[in-house]
Amino acid sequence: MINENSLSKSHLSIRLHIFLLRGLFQLLERISPWLASRLALKVFLTPPRTKASRLENKFEQQGASEYVCLGNKQLRILRHGSGGRTVLLVHGWGSRATHLGGYASALMQAGYCVYSLDGPAHGESTGVATDMMEFSETIALIVDHLHGIDAVVGHSFGAACTLLAIDRFGMKVKQLVLISCFADAIFITEIFARFFRIGQSVIRDMRALLERRYQDAWQWENIAPRLLIRNLDNPILLIHDLYDDEVPFVHAQTLHSSNAKTQLFSTRMQGHRKILRDKKGINAAVAFLSETAPNP
Repeated sequence: MINENSLSKSHLSIRLHIFLLRGLFQLLERISPWLASRLALKVFLTPPRTKASRLENKFEQQGASEYVCLGNKQLRILRHGSGGRTVLLVHGWGSRATHLGGYASALMQAGYCVYSLDGPAHGESTGVATDMMEFSETIALIVDHLHGIDAVVGHSFGAACTLLAIDRFGMKVKQLVLISCFADAIFITEIFARFFRIGQSVIRDMRALLERRYQDAWQWENIAPRLLIRNLDNPILLIHDLYDDEVPFVHAQTLHSSNAKTQLFSTRMQGHRKILRDKKGINAAVAFLSETAPNP
């Protein structure tokens, strides 16, 4: 989730692209709100492609890759390790499987077989656009393809979609680690609107467009992670940074209060992205999975 802080550190071409989009939205809102809402949905559903770093490329080469089909999309899965217990790592929006390499390495050392997913339109998977429903269906499909998974570790958008995969697609998993997860699905549309300077009427129309794409089978209000988490009996660990400027810490507090059985671990000064490399958070996740693992 890009914000003004991360935009200021972006390449000039990205800043120029955002500037032009903001201007186009302002123009369309005045002359054709209908077109503005459709452009907003197109932009909203198109994640940026993130390149792997040299370290991530090395980690990638150490694993085994396979591809699974979902509709017309090819989804890439990475496997590391050969332990008896299995865990699936799910990245966030505009990210890729290798971004959770720190978690994968620690879990592999702890004796897990670790699978990492490149979601639709992310990483080495195909596609140019995706949404929460497709992403969630993908997670459930991969778990089924792997004949079940002991635990899922999800970050941000991937964490929210993991909860949605359980609720909407019947995914079965024993343990969950949710990192930097937002509590309200409408929240991500609101920060998108603020970032691109889009008016509320256009964003409401954008949300309605996506609902209609699914024949109104769901509403944004009903897929809030704070609702999806409340009746789960799984051992769940929430990891969130106190100073996250993209998904504020109050979201973790809301999720925690929605399900008293969850555990909450906070980090400091790691933000929304560096948290994936935070040793304390990684160690807390590994310890949690070990301590709450059901007896074989």
